[in-house]
Parts: sequence; C-alpha cells; structure tokens
Amino acid sequence: MRDSVPEIWLRRELRLLGLRFWVNVRGLPGTPDVAFSRARIEVFVDGCFWPGCDKHGLIPKNDRQWWEDKITKTQDRGERRDYALNDWAGR
Repeated sequence: MRDSVPEIWLRRELRLLGLRFWVNVRGLPGTPDVAFSRARIEVFVDGCFWPGCDKHGLIPKNDRQWWEDKITKTQDRGERRDYALNDWAGR
C-alpha cells in the first residue's frame, strides 16, 4: 500500500535530515518505497502480515491453507526481488 503511515513518517524524517530520495520507483524490481539512486540504496517499508513475520504475522483461521500458500508466494517474490535488486546495486 502506498503512503501508509510508516512510509509517510519515514519520508518526513529523511527530509528533516536533508536527504534527497525517490518515492515508489517503478523502474526498480519490487517498486521500492524509497530509493537513493546515487547510493544505490532501496528501502521497503514492510508490515508483518504479508512477509509472514513469525512474531507478529497472524494467519487468518478461515481458509488457513489458502493464506499460508499466499504468504509463501509473497515471501518467494520478496526473495526474487532482493536478488534482482542486488544485481541492480552491483552487490
């Protein structure tokens, strides 16, 4: 979700520090929430549900198997995104 409360808070703090950045860059894998192009740094503001956080991410009781499969696919997509971004950043 674009412009969530944590994203807005992060961008406000970055601006107060005088940092310049891009928001929701579509040309990069995964469309990072914040990107520093010169430094080749990308930031994703993730919650606990979709990434499947073991500590905070609760899986709904209804259609549990469907949700587990969906969250697993999201985690796999995140890993592919990370590999693609590492290639972009030359790491």
